[in-house]
Amino acid sequence: MTADAYAPFHQTLCQATDLCTRAVDFYTRAAQACSDSSIRHVFDRIAEFKLARLKKFDAMLAALATQDAPAACTLDEAALARGDAVFAKATADLPKTCPPSALAAIDTGLALELEIKAFYEAQLGQAQFAEETALWQRLVQESNSQYIMLSDLQRYYDDSMS
Repeated sequence: MTADAYAPFHQTLCQATDLCTRAVDFYTRAAQACSDSSIRHVFDRIAEFKLARLKKFDAMLAALATQDAPAACTLDEAALARGDAVFAKATADLPKTCPPSALAAIDTGLALELEIKAFYEAQLGQAQFAEETALWQRLVQESNSQYIMLSDLQRYYDDSMS
């Protein structure tokens, strides 16, 4: 395969890396800002999962570099804007500190995971290679798992406040 054949995948992998990096930052900051230990624990775990995914993305980008794809990600303004839009939509009402309500913090995480999952699903629909399909399917599953973690935590708080 030529570098041109890998270019679309390289670009979307760069976008996924950008989203994942932003998500790690969000969950790390949210965990540090929240005093509730249950929320901190879940946010820390999700950040750890996403850090592990970032390492895999880096390895994939390095492997693509051996196929004459660019070694580094350079996102154009449109790609950066798409990343900004994902986070803007999910965190529009997020205060600088942990929200006063545990449920508000969890709701923000849920909205963020839905936006990230939508990005992965869009890439899945455009996959050109079997390896791409497998990657995007796995990422959708991971995003679902993280959504479920947050959803379970939300249900716990709903039950405990009833």
